[in-house]
Amino acid sequence: MTPPEPRQPIWLPVVVLTLVQVSIAFGVLSISVLAPVLTKELGVGLGFIGTYSAILWGTSLVTILLSGELLARFGPTRMSQACCLGVALALGVASTGSVVAVALCAAIIGLAAGPETPASSQLLMRLTTPRQRPLIFSAKQTGLPGGAMCAGFILPLLLHTISWRGTLLVIAATAIIMALAMEPIHRRYDNAALPVRPSARRSILGGVVTSLRASVTWPGILPLSLCALSFTCIQFCISIFLVSALVDRLSYTLVQAGTVMAVLQFAAVLARVMVGGAAVRWVSPRTVMIACGSGQIVAALLLGLISPAWPGAAVVALAIFCGITTNGWNGVQLSECARLAPPDRVGEITSGTMVFGAIGVIIGPLTFGWLAGAAGIDTAFLVFSLVPLIGLWGIRKQTVVA
Repeated sequence: MTPPEPRQPIWLPVVVLTLVQVSIAFGVLSISVLAPVLTKELGVGLGFIGTYSAILWGTSLVTILLSGELLARFGPTRMSQACCLGVALALGVASTGSVVAVALCAAIIGLAAGPETPASSQLLMRLTTPRQRPLIFSAKQTGLPGGAMCAGFILPLLLHTISWRGTLLVIAATAIIMALAMEPIHRRYDNAALPVRPSARRSILGGVVTSLRASVTWPGILPLSLCALSFTCIQFCISIFLVSALVDRLSYTLVQAGTVMAVLQFAAVLARVMVGGAAVRWVSPRTVMIACGSGQIVAALLLGLISPAWPGAAVVALAIFCGITTNGWNGVQLSECARLAPPDRVGEITSGTMVFGAIGVIIGPLTFGWLAGAAGIDTAFLVFSLVPLIGLWGIRKQTVVA
């Protein structure tokens, strides 16, 4: 077992891995941001976006479950490059402009996105001390809201210049550039990865079973898995359907709704760093996650009550609150997984907890989309305000593990 090496330079892998996540998140959320235009052109309803999300995260389960084995075989930076190239391929397929192509895009992009977080966790675990991890992991996880912020702000502007198909190709090009930019550091950091345990070269099925078992039975991990399930569910429901809610219910233009989405994600970027810092200096990670989960309930309730009578400032303030509460917890949860897992099993156990998160993203937006279509998007937000209670229950029952 190789001990952490905190004196190794940490800024380069943190910056690079954050940019990788920005690129992947940009691609993952592009279809959701373009939904008001894309669904109209394809002749499908809002429920299709929930189906798209379910396909994406359903297929991501495959590579999430295989992450431990893939990382043992190829290393974290090589897997990160593969993630970027997979996103580019998926968006290229979607740009052909049919319902089948967009559904196939969801499947490919899901496979590509799965290993990204376990890969980064495996590398950062070795390069950080336990005290640094909440802040460093939170800083790296700013890539998800950062990519979503880019999507919310840039994509509506691109639509004024090129078609939605061309817009997807632009995003695909950025993912390819990111993959190529990682090549100079591949040898250095993959060689620095943790050595593979003798048992790591097990069968693929054995790796899947071991990863899932660890996410439930390893001391202290199950509550974190429940947080991943419920908090990720509400996070993605808000991220996926916010633009459509503002366009449909408040008659915002796509540019206006995209700007609000960008504000939410900018708040999320700041929240992940600030919350991670708070977990290092002032409060426990458990307290942070309870505060975020409680805030998610309030955020969903307010989104269910939003109406055209709300002033623009109130909508922006709500977006900021949503960004903080639905995103601030993630890096802290990952750092807790890394703290509780053996150093040579961080990627494996992290991927196990991510399965719970993927299940939340599969079931949540799919159910939300069809509920919104049947009863209205306001009702869907009100119903889904109950979801974070699952994670809060798990954390409150958690026994502190030293």
